[in-house]
Amino acid sequence: MNNQTINELNKRKLDGCYFCIYSVPVTIYFNDGDNFINPKTLIMFFGCNLQGKRRFISSVILEDFSKVSDWYDFFLTFKNRGLNVVLYSLLPNISSLRKALSLAFPEIEIFNSYSDSIAIINRYFTLKYSDGTLEFIKKIFVSKTLVDYEIALDDFRNIYSNSQFLIDLLEPEFINAKKNYKLDFEIRRHLFAFYFFRELSKKLIVISHSEPFFSSVDHFTSKCINIIQLVEKRIYCPKNEWINLINLIYPTKKDLIKCYL
Repeated sequence: MNNQTINELNKRKLDGCYFCIYSVPVTIYFNDGDNFINPKTLIMFFGCNLQGKRRFISSVILEDFSKVSDWYDFFLTFKNRGLNVVLYSLLPNISSLRKALSLAFPEIEIFNSYSDSIAIINRYFTLKYSDGTLEFIKKIFVSKTLVDYEIALDDFRNIYSNSQFLIDLLEPEFINAKKNYKLDFEIRRHLFAFYFFRELSKKLIVISHSEPFFSSVDHFTSKCINIIQLVEKRIYCPKNEWINLINLIYPTKKDLIKCYL
């Protein structure tokens, strides 16, 4: 795949309505052209349409977007590519990013992503070790009930009692996760799509370590083409499960989505 193909990915037409937009961050080392290598956060945006199919949308360097207006202009490019309605989004706790997405798509409901939690885990532990910890994060975000959430949270505190710093770092994220339980379990299960997020993050980290540095976003994205294609080809749940999900959200979002189904 060449740069033209990457350009096509960044410019291709989008679906008119997305069930969710995901932001997946990864730390990349970039050479700024003066032989000075900086670690920066690259965010890859994926969308899940009303048929349950996930597609790559675009990617940006977080540090290049400091104001709401910067992010708003970026999200306008999504609208220019055909996206009109977004029902939900999982975003890191970045106020300018969240406000801009709400301005661009006023009907959207934004929830805390576990990307911040996973980033903290990856900062201190190897990918192999972190799998067990990430399973606890999944239970905290996607338990069936608030009672199950409290049990999962207590289990995490007990098992990692010897790593108090980890508990202190993650506790604010876990407390915020409680707000997500206003959603039906089935909606949360598909919205948070834990295994999709975890496996994609792991693959992006491996690619980020495959070279000493990258010259540009496109340079890195070119290494991710096979992963992007795999994400777009995979079916993440049976059709009957997805129909049940649409039935759950349809009564409250009928006016938004009926013309896109």
